[in-house]
Amino acid sequence: MVTSRVIRVDDDVYRSLQSRARPFDDTPNSVLRRLLELGDEDAQENEAAPSASPKPTKRPRAGAGQRTQQEFFRRPMLEAIAELGGKAQVTTVLQRVKQKMSGRLTELDLSKVNSGVPRWEVYARWLRVRLVEEGLLGGERGYWQITEKGRAYLKGGK
Repeated sequence: MVTSRVIRVDDDVYRSLQSRARPFDDTPNSVLRRLLELGDEDAQENEAAPSASPKPTKRPRAGAGQRTQQEFFRRPMLEAIAELGGKAQVTTVLQRVKQKMSGRLTELDLSKVNSGVPRWEVYARWLRVRLVEEGLLGGERGYWQITEKGRAYLKGGK
């Protein structure tokens, strides 16, 4: 059974989700799953449901300094993709990023979110969305690819 949560988003975030939605097909959740490359939501719904659904436990929110800031993944992500030939599967890129971030990831970063994905990977996937919007990354589903603008970013040291 999949647990649903309510989130609030700003109008500009909602408009951005709308612009990425497939008419008559997508929900905000399916758009987010596609952007974060988390797979098909139907697969999540088809998992065996427990006989009694446990009450979700609230996790304390991370305070400042407890997690690695998302922006700290920018250069390691771009470098990892460049080192992998400019284009690579997401899992391969994330493995390389984890190596590059070794010693910088906190206990909270390494903890897993409800879906079982390490928290730092969620940060990296969200950053990837921004890097695509900035023109630094591209690639088809399942692959991340550095653009010429991304290579120029790395050379410029910015």
